[in-house]
Amino acid sequence: MERRAKPKVVQDIARQRIEILFDLSKQELEAHPKRAARYIEIARKISSKYNERLTKKQKQSFCKKCNTPIIPGKNATVRIVSKPKKHLLITCGSCGAVKKHFLDKIEKPSKTIREKSRNEGA
Repeated sequence: MERRAKPKVVQDIARQRIEILFDLSKQELEAHPKRAARYIEIARKISSKYNERLTKKQKQSFCKKCNTPIIPGKNATVRIVSKPKKHLLITCGSCGAVKKHFLDKIEKPSKTIREKSRNEGA
């Protein structure tokens, strides 16, 4: 037996609540860090219950181990590592968990574009 998809209205409400909870967690981080972690925990539960994916920005904005919002310079350290692949190394200040965010390669212009620019300059 297949599960029915949730109505679009319900999914829109879930998406809005997730965004509100992420905003509240960033506001409450300094005054009430446990409350901020709880807001993110609730947002993650809502996203799993209503099958609503978190955006890439939302996924990168909290620690998956302790659910604390990550704000570089306040409760996390960020380092740029270039070997073996260029990536950001983010260390959570609360629990010490380490996350890697790989940086995309900058593509070189194709050969035809380089040839065109040389011919125009000559």
